[in-house]
Amino acid sequence: MEIVLTPEELRRYSRHTLLPEFGMAGQEKLRAARVLLVGLGGLGSPSAMYLAAAGVGTLGLVEFDTVDESNLQRQIIHGTSDVGRSKIDSAAASVEFLKQLLELARDLVEAEKADEEGRLDDIKVVDPDKGALTQILAEYAPPDVPVIIETVVEKIDAIVRPVRGTGWQESQPGDREVRQQLRLVLKDSGLPPQGEIFDRAYAYVREHY
Repeated sequence: MEIVLTPEELRRYSRHTLLPEFGMAGQEKLRAARVLLVGLGGLGSPSAMYLAAAGVGTLGLVEFDTVDESNLQRQIIHGTSDVGRSKIDSAAASVEFLKQLLELARDLVEAEKADEEGRLDDIKVVDPDKGALTQILAEYAPPDVPVIIETVVEKIDAIVRPVRGTGWQESQPGDREVRQQLRLVLKDSGLPPQGEIFDRAYAYVREHY
């Protein structure tokens, strides 16, 4: 069956298709690929996210285990409250929570900018020494948030502080540097450095100018 990438996929995987040794043909083969991943432990969890982010068309996950307290020191996508829960359900919930957190933080920063421009009533709620993402996590996070969420939030707001108000997004080197830092944060945390989480993190950082 012929594989045709959608416009959204072409945008998302544009860096792949620019690689001479990979190109459009390579991405189409990846889109047609079927991968069965057995186990969602210390290696399987990040592997699943990387494969999905890279554009593998069909990704099957096999994991019959539940989260055990002894998993938590290395499988950082799970939290204490996930003990006894299916690993598949736990991982999916953690990633979804991070996506929602990033979206809410971006909206909060956008609202404050609108206020500074005189379009809203006074809503000074973001502490510039902490960052919107850190504040929301501290105030509204459920108990026993997985370590990976706390780590990613802290590192993303560490990127925000030095670039706030500098106009970095108008400079190609500045924009490239911020993107590289965000990808490094996600990669170091075992999360896909491309895809929806990156897009939301970048949108949040970009609101700071």
